[in-house]
Amino acid sequence: MKAPFSLTMENLGPIRAKGTIAPKKLTIFTGPNNGGKTYAMYALWGLGQFHPSDIEFKLPDYCVDEIISKGQTVLKFDEYFVKMLEEIQSSFSKRMVNIYNKIIAHNISVKSMPKFNLQLNLEEIKKNKPSEGIKISSLDFRFPMFSIDTPISVIDNNKKGMPQVDLDKRNLISRWTRLHVIESLYNLYHINGFFIPAERSGVALSYIDMGQIRSRLFDADYKPDYPLPIAEYANFLLRQPKRFERALVIKSINELGMEFIEDKIAHGHYDVGEKQGARFIPDGMNEGNSIGLPLHAASSTVKSLYGLWLYLATEPTKKRTIMIDEPELNLHIHNQILVARLLARLVNDGHHVIFSTHSDNIIREISSLIILGSNKDKDLANERKEIMARHKIDEAECLNIEDVVVYNFPNDGTPIEECPITKTGGIKVLEMNKAIEEMQQELHESAAMAFGKED
Repeated sequence: MKAPFSLTMENLGPIRAKGTIAPKKLTIFTGPNNGGKTYAMYALWGLGQFHPSDIEFKLPDYCVDEIISKGQTVLKFDEYFVKMLEEIQSSFSKRMVNIYNKIIAHNISVKSMPKFNLQLNLEEIKKNKPSEGIKISSLDFRFPMFSIDTPISVIDNNKKGMPQVDLDKRNLISRWTRLHVIESLYNLYHINGFFIPAERSGVALSYIDMGQIRSRLFDADYKPDYPLPIAEYANFLLRQPKRFERALVIKSINELGMEFIEDKIAHGHYDVGEKQGARFIPDGMNEGNSIGLPLHAASSTVKSLYGLWLYLATEPTKKRTIMIDEPELNLHIHNQILVARLLARLVNDGHHVIFSTHSDNIIREISSLIILGSNKDKDLANERKEIMARHKIDEAECLNIEDVVVYNFPNDGTPIEECPITKTGGIKVLEMNKAIEEMQQELHESAAMAFGKED
């Protein structure tokens, strides 16, 4: 699977990271601290804030004529869509800096102004287009009270006695088609991201106080002192109690993900109510005689996973991209492995996932899931089955190598680089492997010294 788009970035964050990201179903960022991973996630989140609705592009005259005379037309891909793509890419590059400035919640100096370049993958788009082009029918232009097949007019109610004015039908058709096509192209690169920040445990405890502070201010005057994705996450937590109670009536489409978090990692059950707020009932606590623990009294693992669980409990679709900054936070090695399997399950269940990590345990587990997902030959079937049974790996957790991409973010000014992934070795992160090898060598030399002294 090739990515439908790529985003090239320069001067990103304090260390001015640079490079190109082409997200797939599972996109992983790794590398040393201060490499720009979180800033890159903010930039991808910002794609959801960019809508090219103001792009002016005229519908070919022959299309307008055919819609008026025949009721439908066919837009030729190479004649119309390619030019529209160029306009979208150009508009994005010009506007993204302002969007990004708002996202990170502080002004960027001219000297360190970032640059963005969006490239839509024309070949991937062509694969999904109808061979004869895109049919546009007059039915696509229906309004609540009229369509282009009926007289279109408007009356200025503020000026009595003014005559009825006919709208320009040709202009209406052209504009409506332009919006229709832009929306189709927009969905190719649009990331409607649900961002779970590294600060999630603190936000989970303080979101009510944050909401009370904000309620004293007019929204127009409210400017958070932290990045917009974090503000959005706090707002998400603040809005959920009523929504959660309604969601209980309908079986969640993400129920398997919710159960995985509760049964295999948190070992208990979350509960959300408007009056008592978020609570957690550990396994073994009598659910009928206890209202459970308030979230602040629960373990760090419970607090860290609460936002993802609540998202899965209340999100009615799988159209949003789940973005997690360091999912390994507060987790024991075994739970880090389980979180890697959970994220693989979500990908295979139709979600898109982007996360950053410093955990070699998560990278190694994703590697194992890729290897198991890429080697299903009949002659390996029995051995593969034994391995999966021994390590309690479900088929739903095995990954397609084509669905995964990993990027390493250096902190020395060199460009972001894509890490190699193979069907036999999984993910190779040179920077991470080097650090592990150095640590192992240090341990080996220290142990050899101590062992020699005993002799």
